[in-house]
This record gives sequence, C-alpha cells and structure tokens, in this order.
Amino acid sequence: METQDKRPQRPPTQYETLLITEPSFEKEQIDQFLEKYSTTIQKHGGKIVKTTEWGKRKLAYEIDKHNEGYYILVEFEGIGDLVKKCETYLNLQPSIIRHMTIKKPANSKSQPPPS
Repeated sequence: METQDKRPQRPPTQYETLLITEPSFEKEQIDQFLEKYSTTIQKHGGKIVKTTEWGKRKLAYEIDKHNEGYYILVEFEGIGDLVKKCETYLNLQPSIIRHMTIKKPANSKSQPPPS
C-alpha cells in the first residue's frame, strides 16, 4: 500500500548570486558560462528567474591581480541543497574571480546595479 506525504509543500526559496568574472571574458564566453550555470541549476531542481549583466566595472580592491571584473547577477529559485551544488560548481570555475549567493528576503524586488 502506498503512503502519500500529506504535508503541504513549501514554495521554492528565492536566491540571487552575484558573480564577478575575469574582465577579459568575451560576450560569447559569458553566454556559454551562463548556459552551463543555468543547466547546473536546473539539473538540481532549480529554476532561473532572471539574469542581469551589469557589465565591466572597477573592483574596490585588487583580486587575483585583477582591477576590473565583469559583474553578473543571477536570480533563481529552488529547494534542498541546490545552493551547495551551485557553490561547488562555481568554485571549480577558474574564470570566476568572486561569487556570493544569498537568500532573498520575502517580497524583495530586484535593485538596479549601483552606478
């Protein structure tokens, strides 16, 4: 006899990841990376909500001998250990200078990139 889980399902958690890539990244390379990152998120049960490219910007301080970086904001949703899997994927990418993933507060709206 099958037993069904009667607990209500939680809605997926909203996350956003800010990525800084090497400034030498070309548009084609960025598109390829974003496609692979999107596939990684979907493979682990997540869904991309929005991707915003902020473009090349000066870094506040030098990171790995870089003074500039290409900023990308990826908003996604998912459950379980999705963030852990995404962080592992990003840590293995040599072209990613820095990244940070946060859980979005409830009812938050996307902010435009700082000038």
